[in-house]
Amino acid sequence: MADLKAVTGRFFKPTFVAGVAVFSVVAVVALTIALFSRQSAGPGLHPEEVGTAEGTDHYSIVRRILACTGTRMLEQVPVYVRMIYVENPRLLNLQPMPEVLPSGTRVPNEPERAVLELSRAMFKIRWVLREKVESSYRAWQVATLITIALGMVTTVLVSLASSEFGQGDGRMPKIIKVLAIIFPALGTGAAAIVAFYAPQTEWTQASHSLASLSQLHSQMSATIWKVPCPTDDAKNDRLDKQLEVWSARYTEVLSSTYTSGQGQDEKKNGPKI
Repeated sequence: MADLKAVTGRFFKPTFVAGVAVFSVVAVVALTIALFSRQSAGPGLHPEEVGTAEGTDHYSIVRRILACTGTRMLEQVPVYVRMIYVENPRLLNLQPMPEVLPSGTRVPNEPERAVLELSRAMFKIRWVLREKVESSYRAWQVATLITIALGMVTTVLVSLASSEFGQGDGRMPKIIKVLAIIFPALGTGAAAIVAFYAPQTEWTQASHSLASLSQLHSQMSATIWKVPCPTDDAKNDRLDKQLEVWSARYTEVLSSTYTSGQGQDEKKNGPKI
């Protein structure tokens, strides 16, 4: 026992114990910062360049509308027509830049424009939700690891405080007793921070909303190729019916997203597509 006490006495130096305390405090502060600032800054690349699933679905719809209007490529139409399809400056400034519509092409009609706007809205919300899923999962991981570490250190300190190493009026017993009081408070504070920001709940809600919206967007990008193109600018009844179905389902998903606390992020500016 004397040898064990001598070994542990050399190991639990005041500097070591103080270092553990400082590390734990820093860990709690880092946890707070990570949870508070876990919101994504937004995408830095164009979806067509990074090959995201939402970009694939959206541009499938764009290509279908282009085909129905007799436009093979964006370079064929003026900028004011390109703006109906895309927002990305790189695509808007493609050369050449004609001033009039070529023969055999037309501007998208109202149902086609509505489909493009709906797809663009779903693209942006999917992007934001995907970023939220990734950031909230990382925050959940960090929070779990830090709380586990604090719990382990607290258990060790409380055990030491109740053993012979925490008895007496020496410097080391006093440090152990003080830390045995501080660390449970740190653990409680960390647990309260995690409960307040609830990264696990946020991850679950965002994942559910993202899955529902991704399924709808994918169905939309596949179904639109089965809808016949109008022969002229006349109203496309079949596309109108599909648009009503898609819009109703989109509203349901959006309502669920707002209800689960995700709606505020949908108001953020999405990427230029």
